[in-house]
Amino acid sequence: MLFITSAYSAYAQQQKMTKPITEKGQVFGKLESITSWFAGFVITLSVILVLYAAFLYVTAAGDSEKVKKAHQTIIYAVVGIAVAILSWGVPNLVGSFLK
Repeated sequence: MLFITSAYSAYAQQQKMTKPITEKGQVFGKLESITSWFAGFVITLSVILVLYAAFLYVTAAGDSEKVKKAHQTIIYAVVGIAVAILSWGVPNLVGSFLK
C-alpha cells in the first residue's frame, strides 16, 4: 500500500500546469472555486468556534472572565460566518467588472 501512495504522490509532483489562463471566464471560474473553498473553510472553523464557546460558557460556573471569553468567541464566529457569506459574492462582483 505504501508503494501505491508514493507512486501517486511522485506522479502528482511531476505534473505541470500546461494551459495558462487566457480568458476572462477562466479567471472567474478560478476565483469562484477559491472563494467557495475559503467560505467552506471559514464556516467550518466558525462552527468549531461556536462549539468551543458553548463549552466555555457551560464550564464557566459563574466565572465572569470565562463568560466574557465565550461571548467574544461567539462574536468572532459570527463575524467569520458573515465574511464567508460575503465572500460568495466576490466572484459576481469581479465578474461584473470584467464584462
